[in-house]
Amino acid sequence: MVYQSVLLIHFASIAAFLLAHSVSWFVAFRLTTEHNPENICRLLNLSRKSLRLMYIPFMAVFITGVILGFMGNWWGRLWIWAALGVGLVLSIAMSALGTLYYDRVRIAVGLPPFHPPRQKSPSATSTTPEELSMLLSTARLQVLASIGIIGLAVIMWLMTVKPF
Repeated sequence: MVYQSVLLIHFASIAAFLLAHSVSWFVAFRLTTEHNPENICRLLNLSRKSLRLMYIPFMAVFITGVILGFMGNWWGRLWIWAALGVGLVLSIAMSALGTLYYDRVRIAVGLPPFHPPRQKSPSATSTTPEELSMLLSTARLQVLASIGIIGLAVIMWLMTVKPF
């Protein structure tokens, strides 16, 4: 009964994580067609707020997953380590690629970057509408979406099939 309760919390945390993250997903796709800098600012700020909410269920997924690993005696199996490794690589890749890209977009519309640089850089020149449009139409969104979808599918496969 306790195992099922922790598993339920684990699944609920996954759902909450995906729900919070879906706001950023929506914003990412909406940005590709938005041309008004004020609307872009609003969308970026909405995404930033949802990402802050995402970290609580993300930690709950990790903590309940570790607990379930102990409760099910899974730590001697390779699949759980592979799932953790894929999750770690996925988190680092999505965070690094997303932050670098969206910081450039934030700066282009006059917002401070999500992670301010350690050194002061020379003030950015103003971005023309054409430059902003090119920045928003890059393939970065497809790369981020592909990494996220494939990574999530691999983790789900490892956790349900437990192949090794």
